[in-house]
Amino acid sequence: MSGPLSTLKPVSRTPANAEIPRYGVWLEQIRGIGKGWSSALTGALLKINEEVKLHDQAFLPMAKRNVAMSIVERIKDFQAAWKRAYASAPLPRPLADLEAAARTQAEMTVSGHKYDYVSCIGYGVTTGKFDAHRFKATWTGAKYEYNGLVEYAGASTDAADSLARCAALRQAIDDAHTQYQAAHGADKNDAKTLKIFMAPEFFFRGLNGAYDISRVSDIFTNLRTHTSDARFKDWLFVFGTVIGASFDDRLFCKSCGKMGAKSFVRTGPKTFECTGCPPGSVAEGRLGARIDNVALIQKGGESDFKNSYVIEKEYVSHIDFRRHASPQMLKEGKKKTGYDGVAILKDWDDDRRIELKGGVVKALPVPGSRDVGGGTSSKFNDERMGGSIFTIDGIKFGLEICLDHLNAKIPAGTGIQIQLVPSAGAYLNKLTCITNGIGFNVDGLSAKCDLQVNSSGTPTKLTATSGAGPGGGTIEIFAPQAIPYS
Repeated sequence: MSGPLSTLKPVSRTPANAEIPRYGVWLEQIRGIGKGWSSALTGALLKINEEVKLHDQAFLPMAKRNVAMSIVERIKDFQAAWKRAYASAPLPRPLADLEAAARTQAEMTVSGHKYDYVSCIGYGVTTGKFDAHRFKATWTGAKYEYNGLVEYAGASTDAADSLARCAALRQAIDDAHTQYQAAHGADKNDAKTLKIFMAPEFFFRGLNGAYDISRVSDIFTNLRTHTSDARFKDWLFVFGTVIGASFDDRLFCKSCGKMGAKSFVRTGPKTFECTGCPPGSVAEGRLGARIDNVALIQKGGESDFKNSYVIEKEYVSHIDFRRHASPQMLKEGKKKTGYDGVAILKDWDDDRRIELKGGVVKALPVPGSRDVGGGTSSKFNDERMGGSIFTIDGIKFGLEICLDHLNAKIPAGTGIQIQLVPSAGAYLNKLTCITNGIGFNVDGLSAKCDLQVNSSGTPTKLTATSGAGPGGGTIEIFAPQAIPYS
């Protein structure tokens, strides 16, 4: 044999069940191949190399699984160029082995898919509530722009509140299962249909506006114990979102404004001085509260963490929390408008003060967020690594919580097949899933659900059957739809 194909001979064969190799090992495996290849083939190989490198850099299992699926997609692109160049010649061995390993990690089969259809089931219940007073946001020069002031409600303690909400959600899940079985349980394709149950944003919040962040694991354990039942083996659950907060207390200089212990010189066990500033300038203060708004995801019929994910909201919205209106703001509002109890609030990005856990703090997004106060280095530049995309049973999902969706957190071109949007005030704004992909929204402000298929032109809106759910909510069941596999 001579020519480009002969360069494959020295490459050692990797067992098909091996893991995806480290980047350095992969470069050794493909060393020597590619001589005489067309630019299309070498370009396709370089893209595969980039994915293998990204897989090597990924830390979380979710990110590794997402990149594994991308590796399969890039190898598919390579195969198309390979067939054009070499017709029926077999795929180079290292690429064939890499594809097998990536398919195994992404839980993708060669012969078919575990699920061909998806039925989306929403728990339409109100989770966003505003009080009777209307609070002014900004004066435009001609009129005021209004926004309501969020009300917090729930049991007196976080523990009691979260347990009550878990009980309500478990009941909603049972109701959804019963109603789905009655409507579609006898369908011939039921075993090939993935049922997705989703609750809205802010389902878990409580009387104080947010739980301590440690409460998240307790809620997840409670719900996972319920959905691990074998009757839910073909279900996927999005348990709405849990709002957690932790105070960000750090040292700062009252004179120059520097912040953080690394900025100062330690002069004692608990004392610091700021170089160039008067003695006693360094004190401890509260920067604000870090907001963790997380969606909890669990594959039904499983009690382990293999298909268990937490997706974090990146952006904090001005309607997410009860904004602080000082007595002076109320006084000025009354003087300017003539209406009692109306405050003129500053722009959200200028004044992010909220009432939380009995105090007034500045709302801070998660570190690495592109939102105001998130820091300079974003961890969301590659969504597969940042945590909005996850792969289960060979299906690529993307989940955007409320404002994240309106800000197009997941761009087009990621290859997601199903786009999930739990919200409390947002709607399906722009689908970025693949052609014929599915967009599913459950909104806690309107207590409504929406399902759209990303067909060419205008997305196709579908209707659901509605049944009763706990807490005055409804169970909205959309008929099974074909899952698009590119």
